This record gives sequence, structure tokens and C-alpha cells, in this order.
Amino acid sequence: MFDDFGGRCSRIALLTIVTRLPSLLHPQAIDDEETYSVVANVIVDGGRPYVDAARRARAHS
Repeated sequence: MFDDFGGRCSRIALLTIVTRLPSLLHPQAIDDEETYSVVANVIVDGGRPYVDAARRARAHS
């Protein structure tokens, strides 16, 4: 079962890199990645979701 563990890990790492490569090469944040990153950092630093960190969207008119 675990005889080819290293090979499987290598394939998973390669798949991850290949699927994320377009976003790594893109010069700007894609969709809401920037907002999610800021909110996640606030939460990691001890902030509370929806109190200390929230996504504030503009009203669409």
C-alpha cells in the first residue's frame, strides 16, 4: 500500500503546481483572492470573522 508513497507525493505536488501555475503567473489577484487573503490573515492574528474581518462589497446600482 505504501510502497510507492514518494512517487504518489511527487505526482500530487506536480498536479498542484500545474493547476496553480496560471494564478501564480497572473500579475493581479484573481477574483476575490486578495480579499480572502486579508480576511484570513486577520483571523490568523486572532481576529473574529464578520466582526474584525469582513468583506465589504459595493452596492450594485
